Amino acid sequence: LEYLRTLEGAFAKQVEVYEDKARRQVNVRKWGVWVFLNAQFGILLHYVWNVYSWDVMEPFTYFLGMTSVVWAAFYFAMKKNSPEYPHLWQAAYQKRLQKMLAGSDIRLADRDALHKKIAAMEAHLLVLHERSNNH
Repeated sequence: LEYLRTLEGAFAKQVEVYEDKARRQVNVRKWGVWVFLNAQFGILLHYVWNVYSWDVMEPFTYFLGMTSVVWAAFYFAMKKNSPEYPHLWQAAYQKRLQKMLAGSDIRLADRDALHKKIAAMEAHLLVLHERSNNH
């Protein structure tokens, strides 16, 4: 049992390294999207105040905004996903983690089998302990 627990600890450390990398990469992508959206907003503001007037830019910004809303609604309706931030971040994180683990020698199925084996051994030890206390 102790040997299996040491294997579990080593396995957990390896997976934790990949989880940290995946978390960092998803956060970098999140900040990249944030920068892109702010740059887009800044460009629109520049055109509204410095290049064209609001009379010219109002229809453009209206159709840009409505097109984004319609495409996002269509996308999330087709994918049947929640468009909330925690769901999007978690989905991107899981996708990235799976991709990273697929390229490594770590298999999560092995980890799950190890957890089941440890749980079964602990259950057997509990039964043996109860029997020894009863006799």
